[in-house]
Amino acid sequence: MKNRFFLGLPALAALPFFFLSCTENPDGGDLELPAALNDMVEVLENSVKEASDFTSILKQTDLSDVESDELTIFAVKNGAFSKGTGTSEQISVRRHVVIGSYGPESLTDKTELTSVSGEKLEVSESADVTRINGIAVIGNAIPAGNGYIYLVESPIPSEPGQNPDPEEPGTDIDPEKWEAALHDFWFSTRELNQKLSYGYDGFNYDNISKVSEEYWDTAYRTVDTGLELLKSMNEEDINDIVYLKTRLGIALIYSDILRFYGTCVFKGNDSDPHNDLNYLKDELSYLAVSLPSEYSAAARAVYARVSLEQKDYRNALEMCRLIIGSGEYALSTPPESVFASMDNTGTVWAGCEDTDPLRKGNYYHPIRYAEVMLLAAEAANGLGQTPSEAMQYINQIALWKGMAPMVLPSTPTEEVTEFIIKLYDNELRNEGLEYPLWRRTDVADEKLRNINGYASHNSLLPVPDKAMSQYEFLQQNPGY
Repeated sequence: MKNRFFLGLPALAALPFFFLSCTENPDGGDLELPAALNDMVEVLENSVKEASDFTSILKQTDLSDVESDELTIFAVKNGAFSKGTGTSEQISVRRHVVIGSYGPESLTDKTELTSVSGEKLEVSESADVTRINGIAVIGNAIPAGNGYIYLVESPIPSEPGQNPDPEEPGTDIDPEKWEAALHDFWFSTRELNQKLSYGYDGFNYDNISKVSEEYWDTAYRTVDTGLELLKSMNEEDINDIVYLKTRLGIALIYSDILRFYGTCVFKGNDSDPHNDLNYLKDELSYLAVSLPSEYSAAARAVYARVSLEQKDYRNALEMCRLIIGSGEYALSTPPESVFASMDNTGTVWAGCEDTDPLRKGNYYHPIRYAEVMLLAAEAANGLGQTPSEAMQYINQIALWKGMAPMVLPSTPTEEVTEFIIKLYDNELRNEGLEYPLWRRTDVADEKLRNINGYASHNSLLPVPDKAMSQYEFLQQNPGY
């Protein structure tokens, strides 16, 4: 069987080693933290799960001498070291807690910071990347207590430009780390969709601003991780499969941001941030013809998703036809077997192992062939010129699911849309797709009205205030 798009390398699981010196709790338990840090640790635990290893060690660190009410934390991302203990330089957690509240506007080139350990840290800026002693800051500032939290790619060395481990690349991003970050993002998208669509985990729309900000931050931290990987590659790697697949992963993130917010900030290593949607479609078109055939279908499927958000039915249908007509994919039999293996004909983008509470089987796949067929049906129905084509896709899935054929050539387009929604609910439920689908098909109010706090404008997420402050071209969605 052809090896389809697969980003399933195992995530690094080793816990970063931090030298705690006399600050380590000998009992290994959590220590009482100063009041200024309590709220920040709560935000770390709830909103910066990518730094859970750092947070765990921070809670065991003696910070009783910290008197400042305003602090900034540079939390180290999980998997920063592939080694457990025995790194050549032992890194102090206290170096990552800085005295003072430093928002993004304050972290300017040449700014000097003072950590609670008394060490001086230097801020530098280049190519739209902020660095602390040479270590890249990932994503946006996260307000917490009277200060801010930032995620950093690896431990901060004691001096600018010093490699925290001479045998490790320092600021370079390993492809495995990127893939682990991408997998985490997939699961964040699925969880967000469940909250918005079904009130999962106690969600109500009174909390939409907080949930929106958390997802935006997660998305752009992941984008920044991918961009860092691209920057670490040599010029001759530009046509390398890892390079192209990383670009495709970033494009998928952008498409998901677009589906939940209706807008997106596109960032690149060779351009200023912008929100020109043509950039994303051009990028996906390039990847569709540059990637090997076994991967190009994923780029075309993402292009179809983006096109449907714009009601560009013609281009969406064209992309789906190319995938369907390739003969490389089929509906898995029995239907649930698609989640039993990593790579099968029912997956257009093969994913990763799934241990999340929302899992439907052993593996999660970000794009399945069944979705491509329903995207094609939606596009054909939207054009209104190819009812027999929409009928073909819908009835094929219905029969595959053991249901009677749903659509006749005379079926009105409104009823065809109802059948598409029904099949999404029957086959693709809980895979991160309902919230944008219901908005596209004008049934969001009907589907979401029973979730506390919902109002019609909630069919798009609010753009975080800090993002609009950072990017003047962004505009708030109506109703917020």
